[in-house]
Amino acid sequence: MNIANKLTYRHLKENKGRTVVTTLGICVSVAMITAVFVAMASFLNLFGEIGKISSGNWDAYYYHLSQSQIEQVEKDSRISKVGLKYGSENKSFQIKNPTSYKRGTAEMIIGDKSYFEMVLTGNFDGKVPANENEVAVEKDFLDKNGMKDAKVGDKIVLTQGQRQLDDGSYVTGSNFNKDEKFVPSGDEKEYTITAILHTNPATKYSSVWRGISEDEIKSGDICAYITLAKQNSSAYSTIEDIQNDYKIDVYQANEDVLASYLSGRQGDFLVTMLPIVLVVLILIVIASVMLIYNAFGMSLSERVRYLGMLASVGATKSQKRKSVYFEGAILGAIGIPVGILAGILGISITLKLVGHKIISTGMIAGVNDSNMQMKTVVPAWAIIGIILVSIFTIFISTFIPARKASKITPIDAIRQRQEIKVKPKKLKAPKYIKKIFGYEGELAYKNLKRNGKKSRLITASIALSIVLFISCNYFCGMFIQASGYEKNIPYQIA
Repeated sequence: MNIANKLTYRHLKENKGRTVVTTLGICVSVAMITAVFVAMASFLNLFGEIGKISSGNWDAYYYHLSQSQIEQVEKDSRISKVGLKYGSENKSFQIKNPTSYKRGTAEMIIGDKSYFEMVLTGNFDGKVPANENEVAVEKDFLDKNGMKDAKVGDKIVLTQGQRQLDDGSYVTGSNFNKDEKFVPSGDEKEYTITAILHTNPATKYSSVWRGISEDEIKSGDICAYITLAKQNSSAYSTIEDIQNDYKIDVYQANEDVLASYLSGRQGDFLVTMLPIVLVVLILIVIASVMLIYNAFGMSLSERVRYLGMLASVGATKSQKRKSVYFEGAILGAIGIPVGILAGILGISITLKLVGHKIISTGMIAGVNDSNMQMKTVVPAWAIIGIILVSIFTIFISTFIPARKASKITPIDAIRQRQEIKVKPKKLKAPKYIKKIFGYEGELAYKNLKRNGKKSRLITASIALSIVLFISCNYFCGMFIQASGYEKNIPYQIA
């Protein structure tokens, strides 16, 4: 440590009040920056977890795979898990002796054990089907068809087929048409119930899951659901590379889950949110620069005398400039860790309340307080981003004082002519100031005139604080709209 830095360090110790105030300013700045990064990471994680509950724990699936393509995908080192589903559309079935057409007819999913494990996001009893003779059945479907006492291990008779309209078109989904009829594609068959589902969110329109057969796997009408080995920002590229490598025609990505890995595409939630987050971050950086610079500016007279002393003993412009940067580095080394911890604590409390409010509304199908909690997520990329933005903010805040410090001479330090540049006639207060605010107001007015730069700086800080508050409110509204979880629906019933 050179002599200039030693003197800087001693000056900080001797002026504890100013040091504490400046450090607190840095802590507040870092805490706000931390809140943006941690809030973004936490909401992405929340939407990713919601995506896993509402659609299943998979990253993408590929349509219409042949037997050779299935084997290639299953051996690919870029994929950690593969689940197979028969048909791009769900099949239909009808229970033997239904209480009514609507109650006894529903959708059937045909898949292997790995696929069922991916989409099993609700409560259930038993285990998922492992072959074509086993089924998992929704509890609600059993109750509606007079099987309230059914349990795991019981038998159920089903007929597979399709719901069809008079014009020959097929019907799928939960809505029934009065003109539709069930067309069997085979004979009645008895299945073993291996699991009873209690409203599984990811397959809410399908009442029965059946295990897949070898013939169905070889049919060429297979969807392969995959989970990537590396779930990071290059997830989309990996999915497309796999598609191109094996000449697969079509794929579908699990958008919300991939967004939680910071892997986005144009038009999706992540890309929509990034510009908004960036704007808020810029506003916070500007307000933070004003705040930290204001902390330096409020004690400028002390700093001028100190830097003038350095100039009097032969300090160069570079040494005087570096002494201010060194001061910022010391205060930043204390303020950044404390600000990060304070920001994480504060945003954790906020997110817990906000997350509980979002989840408790019940507007997200299958998601409630029992299976989802808002978590505060602090990934490595967020910490790195916080530190880099904080260092940049402190550097910008000290740039102007450092530049001014390099120009200070011993005479300037004694006279302090850089701090106060005002002529006596400009100190004369208007008569209305004294009438409105009294003698104290007149003194305050003259003091503001003497310290013109400080006054303008404080005024700008207050104005930026208001702008920041309004911008954050606008950001929250945009965030909810972009997430798609708050929509103005112009009707009450569909």
